[in-house]
Amino acid sequence: MPVQKVKDFLGFSMSLYVHEKKPQYFGMSEFSHDMMENMPDYPLREDDVILCSYPKSGCHWVWEISRLLMTGRTSADKVDKENYMMEASNCVGCEDIADLPSPRLLNNHEFFENQPKDILKKGIKVIHVYRNPKDVAVSFFYHHNRLVEYQYNNPDFSKYLPRFVDGLVDSNCVFDYMRDWERAINEQKDLNVCVICYENMHENPLEEVRKLAKFLGKDYDDEFLQKVINATTMENVLKQKDMLFEDKSGPIMYRKGKVGDWKNHFTVAQSEWFDHITRSRMGKSKDYPLREDDVILCSYPKSGCHWVWEISRLLMSGRTSADKVEKEHYMMEASSCFHYGDIADLPSPRLLNNHEFFENQPKDILKKGVKVIHVYRNPKDVAVSYFYHHNRIPSYEYSNLDFSKYLPRFVDGLVDNNCVFDYMRDWERAINEQKDLNVCVICYENMHENPLEEVRKLAKFLGKDYDDEFLQKVINATTMENVLKQKDMLFEDKSGPIMYRKGKVGDWKNHFTVAQSEWFDHITRSRMGKSKVYTFKYDI
Repeated sequence: MPVQKVKDFLGFSMSLYVHEKKPQYFGMSEFSHDMMENMPDYPLREDDVILCSYPKSGCHWVWEISRLLMTGRTSADKVDKENYMMEASNCVGCEDIADLPSPRLLNNHEFFENQPKDILKKGIKVIHVYRNPKDVAVSFFYHHNRLVEYQYNNPDFSKYLPRFVDGLVDSNCVFDYMRDWERAINEQKDLNVCVICYENMHENPLEEVRKLAKFLGKDYDDEFLQKVINATTMENVLKQKDMLFEDKSGPIMYRKGKVGDWKNHFTVAQSEWFDHITRSRMGKSKDYPLREDDVILCSYPKSGCHWVWEISRLLMSGRTSADKVEKEHYMMEASSCFHYGDIADLPSPRLLNNHEFFENQPKDILKKGVKVIHVYRNPKDVAVSYFYHHNRIPSYEYSNLDFSKYLPRFVDGLVDNNCVFDYMRDWERAINEQKDLNVCVICYENMHENPLEEVRKLAKFLGKDYDDEFLQKVINATTMENVLKQKDMLFEDKSGPIMYRKGKVGDWKNHFTVAQSEWFDHITRSRMGKSKVYTFKYDI
């Protein structure tokens, strides 16, 4: 894996190893490149136990506790967790985990999607540890400043926090990591997992260690469990490993291990911002009943949804001119709202639309095989279009005309429908994995570059057999100027209503600096990797 100086939005760099096949960063030079490339195919033993956590989430502590429970001892030995860390196997200073005796208590910081397949095939026991992300951010901040390999050395936490949220750190974005594991825990019936909350381990250690022992198949009395708890305080572990210095500090991988240290680092504004991001990234699902002949157009905002909706509406109705009905009347989020009717009252076939993540879509999409049109656009142009959208609509009360200040907000998902990368990753996962999903993917830039070819594809998906002459009339009728004219929405200066702007490809070049473009490219690669669904075109 090549090492790169990965820059954040403010221009600060951090040396990280970049996975050549997956959208993931690593920071430790001794990580095994072979293991990282081939971990899904790594063979496990049936009596293995694997502890999985995002970094700085209490993994050392829970590993020590679990090791004592598995061995029946009440004091830590000199073996370090890194010797059982899958990413570090067979590296300098670490043994090859293949040579370790059974039962092995392995550990890693990998997403579930990167875990060995044997976890499900062999029913391997998995201990999954998580911690509140504010304290994770603070702990990671000190980790990156104290380890020289990162070459970071930025002591300003306020400047580090956007990097953490953007996932430009080891193991990428903490919210992506937790969402990936939550999806696996909810959906993978063969996953044998025990979830441990770091804060619960502090608040109710005996109860949590009792739960952990039971999961590991150990029947210990509370007296023994209390001895394990006492032996695994940070001070005692370091003392037993001869790693406690005179000033009671420990090695660089250990720090406070406290709950709530974030309060000493976050401002009130940063805390509220972080809370919003947490809510937006970790949201839950919802449902809505559909008809079998419904068609749903799904896209992230400002991705060409109005344009493709107008085209699809003409294809479904067999007409070649737009009517006065607006897309918002068929928008699921606006159903039964002021100015808009209830979509339940609309006649069939309905061309509905929404900006929801796939996980929030109606279950009937899969149950009834409802046709879905999924539209995407290159995220740089989306960012620019959304910038003007938020400045032009008074209800947002935004009015910040500085694009450079808006861009981090967009990337962090502090806008309608959250982060564009989270949205696309969620849809890509569905398109790749949901065999019953009846979907047609439309690229906004392809619609500009090859409109006849794309509209022909769309018509075929909708079950319509039109000749190219008819399709060309549909294309001509759905230019922005013609749509607004036909809807009596075109003003004397040829501008339109506030929801429409340029609709061009490549306008981002008029707004991004070179540094911002490079930073945004880093974010795109780290969040999207080598996508099989999305091919971004930034110019045509």
